[in-house]
Amino acid sequence: MVSGCSLTSYWIGNYLADILFQALPSIVAIVGIHWFDISVPDVEYLFVVTIFSNPAFIYFFSFLFAKDETGSLVIKMVYFTIGIIGPIAISIL
Repeated sequence: MVSGCSLTSYWIGNYLADILFQALPSIVAIVGIHWFDISVPDVEYLFVVTIFSNPAFIYFFSFLFAKDETGSLVIKMVYFTIGIIGPIAISIL
């Protein structure tokens, strides 16, 4: 029992909340892509797949650590590092 509910309903509730939190920036990005007429073929599908797969990946990754907060923090730092180093490497190459 977690927070007065079953473990299954707890994780489903968190998963749905994470989907909603990730859907908002994805929708804004899709609208921005169409608004500014940027040519990126089929990027909408990538955003939709990411909305549903990213929370599951973070949950799975967090189970590899003793505390789930540590796993979540590590994956966020990895995403942040890739988001900074990746574009710099692409611009240099």
